[in-house]
Amino acid sequence: MRKYVIITYTIRVIGGTQAYSAGRARWLEKKRWDVHIIYEDRREENCDIPYLDKFRGGRLVKLPLPYHLDECSREKIINKLIDIIGYQDDDEVIIESHDDLFSYWGELLAERVGGRHFFFACNETYRPFHIGRCTYVDNLDFFKFKYLRKELVAPKAVIEKLFNGYDNIRKPIIDYPSICAEQDMVQDVEFDAAPKIPRADWNIAFIGRPEKKYVEYAVSELKEFAFKHIDKKINILFVGNMKNAVHIRLLLDNLNNSINNVNVVEFGVLSPIPRILFSKIDVVIAAAQTAQFASYEDVYVIAANVTSDTTPGVLGYDTRDSWHGGNIPGKKYSEVLEDVLVKRKYDSKVLSMPEHHTAEYYYEEQWPYLELADEKMEYYTDRFKQNLYRDYVAIFPFWRVKQNSNVLIYGNGFIGQDYVKQAEEYCNVVGVIDANADKFDDSVVFPDDGLKNLNYDYVVLAATNHNNVRDMREKVLCYFSDDSKIIHHIKY
Repeated sequence: MRKYVIITYTIRVIGGTQAYSAGRARWLEKKRWDVHIIYEDRREENCDIPYLDKFRGGRLVKLPLPYHLDECSREKIINKLIDIIGYQDDDEVIIESHDDLFSYWGELLAERVGGRHFFFACNETYRPFHIGRCTYVDNLDFFKFKYLRKELVAPKAVIEKLFNGYDNIRKPIIDYPSICAEQDMVQDVEFDAAPKIPRADWNIAFIGRPEKKYVEYAVSELKEFAFKHIDKKINILFVGNMKNAVHIRLLLDNLNNSINNVNVVEFGVLSPIPRILFSKIDVVIAAAQTAQFASYEDVYVIAANVTSDTTPGVLGYDTRDSWHGGNIPGKKYSEVLEDVLVKRKYDSKVLSMPEHHTAEYYYEEQWPYLELADEKMEYYTDRFKQNLYRDYVAIFPFWRVKQNSNVLIYGNGFIGQDYVKQAEEYCNVVGVIDANADKFDDSVVFPDDGLKNLNYDYVVLAATNHNNVRDMREKVLCYFSDDSKIIHHIKY
């Protein structure tokens, strides 16, 4: 039997990856594949996309890093995965994983069943360390292995984010088409609530998961925009599940209580989204695939930057990047709302987006590219079979560095890497320098370059060897005369 296994995030909520997984599974089943979705979720509830309910048997409460486990625990999880997919010895198996953690288990499972494993890079962020449980930086050699085998599926922008210059990897070997095509999320279905939307001068819609960080930034700036146009009635329309977005609820309550020209309308989850809704909307604020599909519905879409508090502008006019904004300097959401609704800056411009097709078209187009992967079956699993769990080697010297100051870390060994992970939310780590910078990615530079060009208040030395520390201090003093702010205090 031909089995296709997707290892992904929770399928309970609705988002770009969930919609993609649903559409891909539907397409594969039409091609007579036996499809299984393995996902991580602590809660067992119905899915916002009803089609995904059939895959709820693939739920795992928690997938830990395989190299944080002993052999017995790791084997227990792999055997559980095999049970979920109902593997038999003569099955042909293809595995698709969607983030770093899932890719490690995907590789281990592929080795066990003799299948092929593709890593589809679906994360929005690949650095820094403190975002979620991000482990890309720790395993770049594994991702390079998948990249060289043509089993890493990602566009150029993601390749740049993931590798960040590691081993001079800058672009895909294969330009895979439309990596994460959506299930057809907008359809011509009935929508009784459309005529009941209160009249307003402007209808501003948020579509997607409201717990995402950009929603908080945009809602906060809506207050500024509404105050500026107190003579205008504004509806804020939310399409998405507000249950887990308590902080957004508080912001909206504050907005309602402080400004009398704003009205909030919640539609909850709509799957599919009725096309008629877009005829009631003046502008959408959205990110990633959600922004992409909305841009084809004759409505202005302000693209959210998933890694900052700014927007690159209007999708299809200022940018085609609905994830990171490309190289465009970010603007405030209130500023772009002003351009769209008040100055009507885009009314005379022409939308520039790739031709839009159905989801099935993209799945068909993508499939032949997967057949270009290395024919020889090889797996990169030795690391994942070792118990490499460790706590921090040393504690960052918080007691000697002022909060929110600019810090340069000298040394990118275990101590330096741990310092970065601990310090990022306490102070501004402006850079890492190391005498062997060429062994790392672009986030690490040579000492002379960093000491000369970066703006820092402290230099923290991350080394234990007495001679190395002496040489590092002497190097720093060539550029930085305040010896009291050259910190060396290793506390294990």
